[in-house]
Amino acid sequence: MKKNSLLVGVLTASALAIVPSLSQAQTYGFGKNKVQYQSFDWLTLRGEHVEIFYYPEEEPLARLALTLAEESYADLKVKFQHEVSKSIPLIVYSSHQHFEQTNVSPFFLPEGVQGFTEFSKGRVVLPYTGSYAEFRHVIHHELVHVFQLSVLEDVYRKHRKAAYVVPPLWFSEGLAEYWSSEWDAQGTMVVSDLVLEERLPGIQDLWRYNGTFAIYKLGQSLCQHIGETYGDEALRRLYTEIHRDDRFEKLLQRVTGVPARRLSEDWVYGLKRRYFPEVKDRVTLALAAEERAVSQGINLKPVAVPDTTSLGGCRYLFVSARSGYTNIYSASYRGREHDVRSVVRGQRAAQFESFHPFQSRIDVSRTGELAFVSKWNERDALFIYDLATKKVLLRSHLDDLIALSSPAWNREGTRVALAGLKPSGQMDLYVFDRETQELRRLTNDFYTDLDPTWSPDGREIAFASDRTRYGAEGRQNLFLIDTETLAIRYLTCGPWVDQTPSWSPDGSRIAFASDRSGSFDVYTVAPTGDGGRLRRLLGAAMDPAWLPDGKSILFTGYHRG
Repeated sequence: MKKNSLLVGVLTASALAIVPSLSQAQTYGFGKNKVQYQSFDWLTLRGEHVEIFYYPEEEPLARLALTLAEESYADLKVKFQHEVSKSIPLIVYSSHQHFEQTNVSPFFLPEGVQGFTEFSKGRVVLPYTGSYAEFRHVIHHELVHVFQLSVLEDVYRKHRKAAYVVPPLWFSEGLAEYWSSEWDAQGTMVVSDLVLEERLPGIQDLWRYNGTFAIYKLGQSLCQHIGETYGDEALRRLYTEIHRDDRFEKLLQRVTGVPARRLSEDWVYGLKRRYFPEVKDRVTLALAAEERAVSQGINLKPVAVPDTTSLGGCRYLFVSARSGYTNIYSASYRGREHDVRSVVRGQRAAQFESFHPFQSRIDVSRTGELAFVSKWNERDALFIYDLATKKVLLRSHLDDLIALSSPAWNREGTRVALAGLKPSGQMDLYVFDRETQELRRLTNDFYTDLDPTWSPDGREIAFASDRTRYGAEGRQNLFLIDTETLAIRYLTCGPWVDQTPSWSPDGSRIAFASDRSGSFDVYTVAPTGDGGRLRRLLGAAMDPAWLPDGKSILFTGYHRG
């Protein structure tokens, strides 16, 4: 991603378009070293084609991994018309924090890496991050790589040559995405932005995006075009016949029957036909937002500072890697890049190793106390930071929770709701009592529960979860949980991803991001289930957060990525 790809803007919440009832890049720090904090007691679970390596706490997860891996193997055996000659070792970690300690790779693994396949021994290594659908996707993606390597090994052994064509990254990763997942809103966000900004590369220039998230989605789009135009058999032949040409472009031409340049033009033209008509029905982020707050660097998870704090109004906080390190910043939303200040400097001390900027929100109490989570040694901790005195008031690992995300204050500033991941891989909601420092569990199941936000009266918490009939396909809806009885009810329901809810100051509406239109936009919904979309935007709008007046919303926008 280029450094101006994610900005923070302001939408007027009163600009509501009514719709029917409403009843997921990486950041790197300098000097990163791999640290192994603990030893794991490894066990094995063997299937017909896959052998799972796991530790006792995650046994249910290991059995799930074996089932998913064998299902993926059966599918890919047909697609590749090939059998892998030996059992596939698959090493499972129940959290990304554990995954980062693996000795299979000597390199530091940033949070954006969700799994990898080691070439020399064919070992697949991946973490569980709390999402069943993502776990299934990553297993299938990595097994595509296993089959790719196995097919190439067979071809190279049978057809001995001094030099071989190496498949470009867009093809190896694009095919793994195409055969492991459906096209989604993230793909639309990346590719449509490149199309509408007239920056979509042709096949010969795709290498320029190597090392970015975009290469996965560009490759997936191109592989989908090849598959739909020439059949999946053409994709298979690009591996089985790779020995017959000295350049990949020549191989493409022989398999598809058209020159690579023509194939590229057809793909680009098809994407223009798909995305150009959206211009007439959508408005750009720059025009939709009343004022662009910050746009330099990657800016995420904005939250307004309440008027009741000593810092006064018109300020907000956000997480950004604009300096090369990931810090928490404050700024004024009265102007573009106005009065930007560093608040908490990350990636320079053990306690602030990672703020998980793509997964975890931050929050500010009415008394000016900032709640955030950070990786501290082998697992995450909850931090409470006084914005006035610039001191850490609390730093705590919470029980046996490995990973934490999105702490949210109640109105009184006495309790913090957050999501937590146990060593078993189970992701649930919890409430931390500031005074007693006791942790109360709200949910207890294998659904993924994320991004809690309190109602102003403290009686309910809204959150995103895959506890829906569409959850196995990677969809999320919004739910409300009663903080006393723990009764849960639907707030939204449908085959889409609804995420990052934010309750308005007066309690009348909940803002959230949803991909129900094909890309992420900001919507609002009443606790009764009625709601609508704020604006139909070009690009993507995510991470909505109310301003204190209850009339406008901060959000993260993707534009000119």
